[in-house]
Amino acid sequence: MRFRCIPLFRERCCSSQAAEQNPQAKLLLTQPGVGPNTALAFVLTIGDVSRFGRGKQVASYLGLIPREESSGGRPKLGAISKQGNRLVRSLLVEAAQIAVRFDPGFRKQYLHRCHQKPKGVAKVAAARKRHSGESNHATTAGVASSRLFV
Repeated sequence: MRFRCIPLFRERCCSSQAAEQNPQAKLLLTQPGVGPNTALAFVLTIGDVSRFGRGKQVASYLGLIPREESSGGRPKLGAISKQGNRLVRSLLVEAAQIAVRFDPGFRKQYLHRCHQKPKGVAKVAAARKRHSGESNHATTAGVASSRLFV
């Protein structure tokens, strides 16, 4: 049992060192709730961010945008498309859930959405808003993440 814990500790050290060496991952580490594993998984999945024009396209690539089945000018939004990497999507939702606990402005938006929708839907919407660079609050980390996506 003792020998199994040592490789896990080494992996954590390696992932944090790799995140510190990568400039995009280092920028993502400034966001509340984003750790080295989340930052590295995001950077490695997205690749070159210049191929996306807006943060909404990044959210769509990761499968955080709801499906839309509209006809006759009447929009119908369904569940999220789940077209991206499942691990990165779950890490981003978890990071947004942590950010809700520590950012008062973000928490207010989340709680407002919880009154209208189920909590699971509000969590995914929070992740989409947080990690697509569409945040309305002007913190230095928010500005840094929006620069990362442009």
